[in-house]
Amino acid sequence: MNDLKTGGDLGAASDLAALKARFAILIAFECGAAVLAVASLIGYFAGRLAWCLPAFCVVLVAAVAAQVWFIAAFRRIHTGDR
Repeated sequence: MNDLKTGGDLGAASDLAALKARFAILIAFECGAAVLAVASLIGYFAGRLAWCLPAFCVVLVAAVAAQVWFIAAFRRIHTGDR
């Protein structure tokens, strides 16, 4: 069982590397989602494009789902699942 507070076992290093990789993916995804969200809002308010509001909502839901995906990694590490 991995215990990150006490250093864990030898698998803790690979768990940390996996978390770092997931974090990098999350940051890249969130930056892209932020750009798309701002573009959607500009299109909706400035361009009067009605389809931009649902696009904004889809991007928002995708961003939250990406954060849940990242947080799920902590639970997997805590319970020892791999």
